[in-house]
Amino acid sequence: MDLLSLEFIIQLQLEDSQEMAGQSKGKQREGTFTDAELALRLYIEDVEHTSTILKDRKMAQSFAKSVMDDSDLIEQMLKEEQQAATDREFAASLRNESCGTASFSRSDPPTTAIKDPWQDNEILEKAAAIYMRTADMNYVATPALTADDDSDAETIAESSAWAASRQHKDKPKTGHCVACGDDKDFFDIARVPCKNKHEYCRECLAELFRLSLTDESLFPPRCDGAEIPLNYVRIFLPPDLAKDFEAKYPELSTADRVYCHDPNCAAWIPKSLINDDTNISTCPKCDKTTCAMCKAPSHSGDCPEDEALQQLISIANAEEWQRCSECKRFVELNTGCNHISCRCGFQFCYVCGARWRTCDCPQAHEARLYARARQIVDRDPTPNRRLYQPARVAHAQPNTRHTSTTSLPSNDTAHTEVQTTGTVPARPGPAPSPNNPEVEEPHEHTSDAEQPELTHPSPPNSLVTPIQDLESPPTLSRLLHRLRTPLQQHGLRTSLIEEVFQHLQAHHDCDHDRWRWVKGRHQCEECLFTLPQYIFECRQCHLRACNRCRRNRL
Repeated sequence: MDLLSLEFIIQLQLEDSQEMAGQSKGKQREGTFTDAELALRLYIEDVEHTSTILKDRKMAQSFAKSVMDDSDLIEQMLKEEQQAATDREFAASLRNESCGTASFSRSDPPTTAIKDPWQDNEILEKAAAIYMRTADMNYVATPALTADDDSDAETIAESSAWAASRQHKDKPKTGHCVACGDDKDFFDIARVPCKNKHEYCRECLAELFRLSLTDESLFPPRCDGAEIPLNYVRIFLPPDLAKDFEAKYPELSTADRVYCHDPNCAAWIPKSLINDDTNISTCPKCDKTTCAMCKAPSHSGDCPEDEALQQLISIANAEEWQRCSECKRFVELNTGCNHISCRCGFQFCYVCGARWRTCDCPQAHEARLYARARQIVDRDPTPNRRLYQPARVAHAQPNTRHTSTTSLPSNDTAHTEVQTTGTVPARPGPAPSPNNPEVEEPHEHTSDAEQPELTHPSPPNSLVTPIQDLESPPTLSRLLHRLRTPLQQHGLRTSLIEEVFQHLQAHHDCDHDRWRWVKGRHQCEECLFTLPQYIFECRQCHLRACNRCRRNRL
C-alpha cells in the first residue's frame, strides 16, 4: 500500500471515531466514562499517534530526498571547506616559520579517521531502500512519465526486445550471504570491510554479533581477520542488539578485566575507576572496592595467596603450560607450532610467553610437529590432498588384458602406475558444495598444480596384492590393506607421517587464506562441532574448520 492511501485510510478512521465520540449522551457523572467511551478514546489516541508517525515519516523522507538530490553540491562544498582549512593552516605555518616557530608542510599526510560508511553510495542506496520505500517498492522501478514529459505514454509503441530489456531491469537486486548461502534482497545484505568484501544477511550478522557478546573467541566480530565495525552494519542490526553491543564493547575490549568481588553484583569496573597507585577499584554499581591485582575485596599490604591459584600455577609449571600475559589465561599445547593465538586476541610464543615474532625461540618443536603429522595421517582414511596424493592412473589397456597390476610409488617417481581393463575413471577432486558456491571462490583457492608434489618410499611390488576394484583411487586405508604383514603397513604409515612432518616443518606458519571443500562427516578442530556432510580444510596446514570458524574465529 502506498503512503497516500495509508494516510487517507487513517484520516477516515480518525474522522469516524471523532464523530462517534461526539454522539455520546453524557448522562454519567462528569469525569467518568463508560467502558465503550474509554475504549473509543484509547482508539482515537492510537489513530492520532499513527497519523503523527506518518506525517513525521513523510517529512523525514522529504529531507532525505533533498539531501540525496543535493549530495553532489554538498560534497563539493565540503571539499571546498576542507581545502580552505588546509590553506589557512599552510598560511599560518608560513607566518610562524618567519617568526622561527615550527612549520607546517603541505606534504605531510593529514590525519584521517576510519572512513565514514555514510560516504559509501552503496550504503546510502540500501538505507534509502530500507527507510524510504513502501511495501510495493521491492523492485527497482523505472522512471515513470510525468505531466511535464513531451511524449504521450499511450501513443508510444515499443519493440519486444526493448520490453524484454526493461523487464530485466525491473528484477530485484540480490546479494549472497557467505554464512548461510542464501540469496537475499540487496537492502537486507551488509557488505563487511574485509579483504574479499563478503556479504552477510541480517539474520547471520545479528547472530554473529549476538554470539560475540558471550563467546570471546568471536569478539570482536570479524571476517577473514578484519574487524566488522558497528557503524558499518548498524542499520542491519536490531536496535536493542546494537545498543547492547555498544555498551558491552569497552568491557570486552579490555584484556585483564576487573569485576566487583561481590557475587550479587559482579559488575565490570572500567579502568578509569582503578587507582593505579593502590590498585583499588571502585564498583560503579554498588560502590564496593575490589583489589585489581587479586580480584578480592580491597585490602592493605600485599595480596594474600590464593591457594587454588597457587595449585593451578604448580600444575601449569609441572605440565609446562604457558600463560597469556594479557588476560592471564593458561594455555596447553599438544600439537603444532609454538604460535599461540589466545581467546583475547593476543598472539604469543608458547616457549617464553613473549609476543609472537619478538623472541629467538624456535617456532616449533619436532615432537609436537610429529604429533600433528600423526593426527593428520590417522584422522582421515580417505585423504584427498597433494601432500600424499592418491595413485595416478595410467592409460587404459586393451580389453584383452583381464588382469590388473599396481605398484606403489618408488623413490624416483611421483605416482603409481596402474594397468586395468576398460575405461579408467579420472581422479576425483573435492566435490563442489551444492548450496554454497562461495566455497569455490578463485581468490581463496589455488589449483592442485600450485602445491608441491611430495613422494614417499614404498615397499617392493611383490608385497602388494593386485587391485581388483578401481572405482575409486587408492587411499591410505586401501594401501595399508594391500600390504600383507603388519610390519609393511607400519612402514608405509611411518613414511607418510614423515612426509607430512617435512611439509609441516616448512609450512607451519599459515594465514589460513586458502581452503578446500572436504565431503563427509568431520569434526571442526576449533569449536569441536561435528559436521555431518562436509568441512573445510586449509590447503597449507591442513587445519579443518567449519564455516563459522574459518570466517569469524581464525
